[in-house]
Amino acid sequence: MLARNAGGELELEISIPLPGPLLSLVAVRRPGHDDSVLATAGPFASTRLLEYTGRDLQLVRDQPVTNNLRLYLAADIDADASLDLLGDCAANFSFGVPLILDYATASVQWQGPEQTAGVTAVQLDADPQLEVISRGQVGRIYDGATGMQEWAWPSGFGESVVGGRFETDPLVPGFVTQSFSGTTVFRASPYSPLREFLGLT
Repeated sequence: MLARNAGGELELEISIPLPGPLLSLVAVRRPGHDDSVLATAGPFASTRLLEYTGRDLQLVRDQPVTNNLRLYLAADIDADASLDLLGDCAANFSFGVPLILDYATASVQWQGPEQTAGVTAVQLDADPQLEVISRGQVGRIYDGATGMQEWAWPSGFGESVVGGRFETDPLVPGFVTQSFSGTTVFRASPYSPLREFLGLT
């Protein structure tokens, strides 16, 4: 659905049917292009990637992709000046395998070695590529260009992760994780937990 702000209230403009259950929805912003929306949808073992663009959400792509693909982010993860797609494929719709896909072809460029409950990518060091943060029973951080694991946290990263700068030194990047037991702030360079707020969810 596409809605617009009409005098402080959302007003429905367009409603587009999908070929089965919606698995994920992400926004794509590219300089010099109209914004796009990517959706993965479809019944089990028949997942499709759909791309809609422009004010009228014109369908410009409809192709089969890795089954049960869930997308979380469209960004230049490996710093090669082209867009990538970050997601996972979850056979049981819970834990899945983290993936980086080429934006143009949707072909898999990297597959993580461990299961994940969701992924995101943020800038955590001085090199241009992003770091992939994988949630799960063990939290893991991978280099966005090589796919090599940089760090692991045995307690996991909970249900959500947000990147940012939370140190006294504003030049030190980090991220915040949220779980049922509380919220934990981590720093990078070196990776370590800074503080925990129990019960803050």
